[in-house]
Amino acid sequence: MRSDYFKEIESLGLETHGKLWVPPITVIPAKFSRAELFSSSANYIVQNGGTTKGFRPTHDGKKFNKQRVTRIILTILLLIVTLSVSTPCVVAQSITNITGIVTDAENGTPIPDIEVQLSGTSYKSISDNSGRFSFQNIPVGEYAIETHSLAYKQAGEITVQIVTDIPCHVIIRMFRQYHLISGVTVSSGNLSLNSQAVVVVSRQRIQELHARDLSDVLDDVEGIQIERTGSGGGEARVRIRGSNPEHVLVLVDGQKINPSGTGVANLNTVPIEMIERVEIYKGGSSAEFGPDALAGVINIITQQSVITNRTNAELERVHSSWHSRKTCLSLINPAHRTELSTRLSYSSNSSDGDFDFAYRVEPADTIVCGTRINNQSTRNNYFGSAVFLPWEQTRIRFSGQVFESRNGLPDKAREQNTNAFKEDDRVLMNLSLDHEFSQNAFSQNSRIDFQIGLSRFEQYFWDRLSRPSNQFESRSIDNVLDLRTSLSCSFWKRNSVKAGFEFERNKLEHIDYIKPRLSTGVTRRETLSAFVRDNQSVDLSFMSLFDRASLDLAVRYDKSTTTPEDTIPTFPWEQPRRSNSVEKLSPGIGVAISRSGEFSLAIRGSWGKSFRLPSINALFWKGDIRSQGNPDLRPELSEHSEFGVEFQHNHSRYTLAGGVIWFWKDATDLVVWVQSGGTGVWKPINLGMARTTGHEDFLSLELFDKKLELAYRNTITDAKNKVPGHNSYDKYLTYVPHYISSFTARYNTKRFYGSYSTRLVARRYALESNEKWYDSYRIGDLTIGIRTGLHRNWQLEFECRINNVHNEDYVLIAHYPMPRREQSIGIKLLYGGS
Repeated sequence: MRSDYFKEIESLGLETHGKLWVPPITVIPAKFSRAELFSSSANYIVQNGGTTKGFRPTHDGKKFNKQRVTRIILTILLLIVTLSVSTPCVVAQSITNITGIVTDAENGTPIPDIEVQLSGTSYKSISDNSGRFSFQNIPVGEYAIETHSLAYKQAGEITVQIVTDIPCHVIIRMFRQYHLISGVTVSSGNLSLNSQAVVVVSRQRIQELHARDLSDVLDDVEGIQIERTGSGGGEARVRIRGSNPEHVLVLVDGQKINPSGTGVANLNTVPIEMIERVEIYKGGSSAEFGPDALAGVINIITQQSVITNRTNAELERVHSSWHSRKTCLSLINPAHRTELSTRLSYSSNSSDGDFDFAYRVEPADTIVCGTRINNQSTRNNYFGSAVFLPWEQTRIRFSGQVFESRNGLPDKAREQNTNAFKEDDRVLMNLSLDHEFSQNAFSQNSRIDFQIGLSRFEQYFWDRLSRPSNQFESRSIDNVLDLRTSLSCSFWKRNSVKAGFEFERNKLEHIDYIKPRLSTGVTRRETLSAFVRDNQSVDLSFMSLFDRASLDLAVRYDKSTTTPEDTIPTFPWEQPRRSNSVEKLSPGIGVAISRSGEFSLAIRGSWGKSFRLPSINALFWKGDIRSQGNPDLRPELSEHSEFGVEFQHNHSRYTLAGGVIWFWKDATDLVVWVQSGGTGVWKPINLGMARTTGHEDFLSLELFDKKLELAYRNTITDAKNKVPGHNSYDKYLTYVPHYISSFTARYNTKRFYGSYSTRLVARRYALESNEKWYDSYRIGDLTIGIRTGLHRNWQLEFECRINNVHNEDYVLIAHYPMPRREQSIGIKLLYGGS
């Protein structure tokens, strides 16, 4: 309407120059105040002498006399005075809000602790851990948004037009910033303000590590120990701070991938190309994630957080020892859409897997050696994800995975099996929706989230060629439905509250084809949860040593019921198969204080209680006549705490970071399998008690604009048996090394990259009495890569890798030897366009 008005004014011979030029007539929008003149699309009318007459100029289009000039000047002055008086009235009544999110322009991950300001005003906000920020009660007008950070710079100018009662949502994209001083460029940043030892590994960091699988990523984190059962088709399990693998909860987009039967997650079922970022929670986390987070959580995120418009493609081929081959194809945004980002990937892995080995169990002199056979594997993975913005403040995300594998089961080195194999098939689907609300009477800003997850795990075990007593053929099918909803809001400045509910239903079916009476049958587990988490940040800028503090409070209630479909005992000595019910309240509290700047410092402390539900196999197992489940099992419990100090110094020539974290955990009611004296049948009971103490140390140095990185990491763990009166009381737990120390050097430029890492692992005891052990070992890995540019946005990358450079013989799990030196060569074709 305004452009039509300008055309009509110009048709009368008046010059506008893109602005409203007013002769002795006054333009006012009908039914609107003068202050709303330029923010409204109302129909414009002209008032002349107090009466509405439409467009009727009072001049002849040629000359103005002195009286008319005077009237023009007075009219303009009157209009200016009127606007200056009326505007404050409108501003005072404004309830307009600005919300937004700060993201990394390279990978789309949210960036916390970025100061956002409306240019020329005192309005400031700091992005939270999700990268979100907000302003309330913003006056009508046009504003430029600026950000302040040593580590990042804004991708471009952002200007918003504020209109009364119409909220505004913006996305700020940031690039990593480097400071040029005396010819040396050094990146800089501030420590995150988390009260718990949480490590976040972004997609960019995964690419910098040149990781081939998830285990490579976790090996780079102190406090993490990866157990592998061999090469090729071997499984990879994770321990955190000396815990058992079944005590670590592994999630993919919020869905548990720990099998309900055993509870031990295999990391090799999560290909590296589908990972957006990894969140590692070291220590019990039931207050945050519920049951089974007894020792920590590996939270794998595959869904993108924000829309990215860049198109990328990767095609990779790798050849390794033991006839191992890998092919991978990844596509990001194959078709440009302003409101939609997509990712597609396919990967295929295969290996013969056979290798020579030799190892010894100390202090015996006997050396076990031979060739590891039946270690072959094939794996195929199909993955797709998308993030869609149908409206400005609404986001829909989807991810789906189809995984298929077939692996040989060689069994222990002393009793190798040449026939057995396992098929592992998995389907994961996850759909989430979140919507942000503007300010209301109860909250400054709020967001509601809905999420539904469906998964199906199917495992098939086969060996029909061994002697009859050792033959087996069985199938296990686990269907899981997961529903979650939560509401996040801020009741006052720097406050964040999140509350919600979660419902999970598991249906596990076990079938024994050789001996049907040993089938566990169908078992159902339903878990209903409610949780509340509150975070309050405090500005300590008035202090000289610290400038921010944070307090985290969390509590979660879980009620779980596990019910077998078949309650009739198979054997006379078997207990009736009745339901097992658990109700638990998991509290957690954390405190952190920090200072930012050239020298950043953070001090953190936390305490909490966590638990793990008994596995369904432990409750109702009927796999053979020598063992049975125990429906009277109680959940495994832990009480844990930690305290840490971290620092980071950003100098013109280097960036130095380091810290130490002390941890402590008491675990009770641990499930232990024992043999009954009367029948000789093995069954699980709540007998175990353990105390784990230790500390993590790390120190890193970055030089030459992050081209050179040196890192030292060390974990000291004392995990001891504390069962009163037990013959192994105060002995070290099995397979938990006293220390794991590593040193890594990485060099990365535009055309060349290389790295060498060495890891020293202390002895691990093989018996609870600590009478036998596996000796310490040292593993060195070397990687060298070259990049070369092709036409425009195309690149070619060659990589050579040698694992176990020193050809070490070592064992991670009893009688499951690891391979010696492994060589691989890979080629990757990359496309990256805007």
